[in-house]
Amino acid sequence: MEKNKVRQSNLELLRIVCMGLIILAHCIQHGNGNNWKMLHSAFSTNHVFATILGNWGYLGVSGFILISCYFISEQKINYKTKKLVQLILQVMFYCLILAIIGVLINGFSWNFILKEVLTPFYSQYWFITSYLVFYLISPYLNVLTKNLQLESLKKIVIVLTIVIPYYLILWEDVFGNISYFIYYYFIISYLKRKENNFFERNRYQIFFIGMIMITLCSLGITLLGTYLNSTTILNQTTKINTTNNIILTMISISMFYIFKKMKIPYIKFINKLGKTTFGIYILHENLLFTENISLLWDKIFKVNQLWLSPYFPIYILQAMLIVFIIGAIIETIRSKIIDDFLLKKCTILDQICKKIDNWYIGELKSKEKTTISF
Repeated sequence: MEKNKVRQSNLELLRIVCMGLIILAHCIQHGNGNNWKMLHSAFSTNHVFATILGNWGYLGVSGFILISCYFISEQKINYKTKKLVQLILQVMFYCLILAIIGVLINGFSWNFILKEVLTPFYSQYWFITSYLVFYLISPYLNVLTKNLQLESLKKIVIVLTIVIPYYLILWEDVFGNISYFIYYYFIISYLKRKENNFFERNRYQIFFIGMIMITLCSLGITLLGTYLNSTTILNQTTKINTTNNIILTMISISMFYIFKKMKIPYIKFINKLGKTTFGIYILHENLLFTENISLLWDKIFKVNQLWLSPYFPIYILQAMLIVFIIGAIIETIRSKIIDDFLLKKCTILDQICKKIDNWYIGELKSKEKTTISF
């Protein structure tokens, strides 16, 4: 039990690091006029800092997916409708509050209001939308992966490694994002059963070599685009570090094992802080803060004015910490009031959710011990 608590604490620490990477990436993406203008600009000292600090959002996302897949695959064949309800209510809470603030700041807009009200079903948060669908099908994936022989599971991972990146290049939509969740789920399921696997043994080498390769490649494209004065080439810098990049997938798996194998004591605070990361993501990446000229990064943090400052890297790190800390405080308060107080007292919701759980996975347990091979 103590070992499991330490492992969970390690992965919650990884979740915190991943959220830091995501916030930094959103700062670079939305700051200085939006649409990755900092990374699409000509080569400069601050461009190097922007690449090193803010080019790893998809690595953070991949880390989140791996953590989610790991914890879900650890479970027995079960399903909790209440978890989905809590996530939907969490998203709706922030969207409705921020919709009201948006109306007070910018005036009434049907387009803005509808996007906020229809979230998470409108893919304002592609990660949340994809996660909801993935969680719905996860009990069936759980049965499938547990019943597959190791060699069969390996074959599926190899095929998906070939197919998924090209699928995402052609169709970068909600279904494409869900396919990546499924792909990572098969990877985690295979690696868990393959003790002392390649990524576990070589986690540090893969991580650092991969990070250096992607960073040098991004900077090399920037140098070439600057030398040729080509906007088209400069715009390619952000297409390297995406989820359909096999090198990034390898980096994210190695990062997962680095944290999983860390020998640090169990710290309850880390677990509590890790659980606020979903709320931090929903809060800071809302339409109110990111559409057009970014309210959060350019109007509040003045990133556009500090882009040419020698203190730029220090400033965006400070901005990331401020967003994280304030978001964590707000999410902790929301969780205490809504999740721990209001929802726990709603016994009718518990009863309804349990009936849905039993209906949804009632036939699955009879299939737990069927072995599948091909």
